[in-house]
Amino acid sequence: MASARDDFAKMKTTTGSMILPDKRVIAFEVSGPEDAEVALLLRPLAGTMALWGAFRERLASRLRVIACDPPGVGGSSEGAFDSTTREMAGDAVRLLDHLRVPRAHVFGLSFGAMIATW
Repeated sequence: MASARDDFAKMKTTTGSMILPDKRVIAFEVSGPEDAEVALLLRPLAGTMALWGAFRERLASRLRVIACDPPGVGGSSEGAFDSTTREMAGDAVRLLDHLRVPRAHVFGLSFGAMIATW
């Protein structure tokens, strides 16, 4: 019997980056069925998109999952550490617009949840 991890390994994952208007860069990964509803994962303060691991794999079996590293984290460009959660939420919306996603479920963990409230 195939496990969720095996299914995820077979799934197409797209890795990319997006340049924000102020020239900062957001790295992202998209996985899951292309015709499914979308879930955007916003990471906690001390993490990168890699921390979602098995949770993301399980979600991607049913949803199109977008995970990202905001500027200053992981695969993204260096970022200003004086950004507000509202500005970071705006960056997340720009990423969804860039990916042509008109609507998404947003899940944030810890600091990511603060961003999601905007």
